[in-house]
Amino acid sequence: MTGEKVACLHDATSAFDHEDNLDGQSDKQGHTRSDRAAIYGRFLIRKNLRWTGHLMRMSLDRLPKQLLYSQLSSGHRKRGRPRLRFKDTIKRNLKLRDIKTDSWTSLSQQRDKGEQ
Repeated sequence: MTGEKVACLHDATSAFDHEDNLDGQSDKQGHTRSDRAAIYGRFLIRKNLRWTGHLMRMSLDRLPKQLLYSQLSSGHRKRGRPRLRFKDTIKRNLKLRDIKTDSWTSLSQQRDKGEQ
């Protein structure tokens, strides 16, 4: 593992090792509950984008890639706010990381050419 991956895993796991006091004080390491949520959120976004890049590099005959580009031919959605689709979370995470949503597919393909 690279140093960055180890540091991210360390931050994500060590932040959850200690409990907060009930009065809102931070634990011995100085992590508050909101700090831990932010660390965990960044970790999940990174994992989501890494998996999405992996999907984009798959061949078209693989089932996960087919599911990414497929659409339901029939059915309806429930009333109210619709549940987020995987595509919606990808776009949201790309915007959070300041990656253009129209060029992310080409960025994921560049990994094969040398940025490994």
